[in-house]
Amino acid sequence: GMVDLGEAPIETARREAQEEAGLEISRLIPMFDGYPSPGGSTTYFHFFLGECDLSNLDQGTGGLKDEGEDIRVHIMSFSDAFDMVMRGACRVMPLITAILWLAQYRNRDLVS
Repeated sequence: GMVDLGEAPIETARREAQEEAGLEISRLIPMFDGYPSPGGSTTYFHFFLGECDLSNLDQGTGGLKDEGEDIRVHIMSFSDAFDMVMRGACRVMPLITAILWLAQYRNRDLVS
């Protein structure tokens, strides 16, 4: 989501998780940030890893109706997500980058 004026990126991550997927994040871990294409876009991405309880999550749709959002919520294991990336089934570059980052760092002290 977009960082609102005066809002810190970590606050945006928490707000967007609630608005788009109905998630109450208990902990946010900064992953990385940067430009998707420095010469072609001024868009700047901030990536966070969020910890939350998924036991009561509705896997239907999310997003704000007044913003015209229609977001599909899917829960899958890290192994399945990683396999999707490696076989080319995932075509969303920010998601691919985040999954590859997590593959590298998930067994370190950064991430529990």
